[in-house]
Amino acid sequence: MLDFSARSVVTGQGAAGARFDEIGGKLTLTHAQDRWTLIGQGVQALQGGRHDPASQFNVTWRANEAGLLELRARASYLRAESLAPLTGL
Repeated sequence: MLDFSARSVVTGQGAAGARFDEIGGKLTLTHAQDRWTLIGQGVQALQGGRHDPASQFNVTWRANEAGLLELRARASYLRAESLAPLTGL
């Protein structure tokens, strides 16, 4: 589990990058056999003065050498454009 809070976060460079004034929450990543699960609790991002509500989410996926076999996701609130720069992490 990672319980974090950070200010003035910059990810990537140029058009692929993003700046967050603040970002934080609790993340838990688990792995069992071919299944991964990522759970987020109280995840918030403040970007450009925009303060979105805290999000709870759950993502599970299965993969093997051939690639992704299954993907399921649920979120109480999701602003994809805010989270897209984090996919490279």
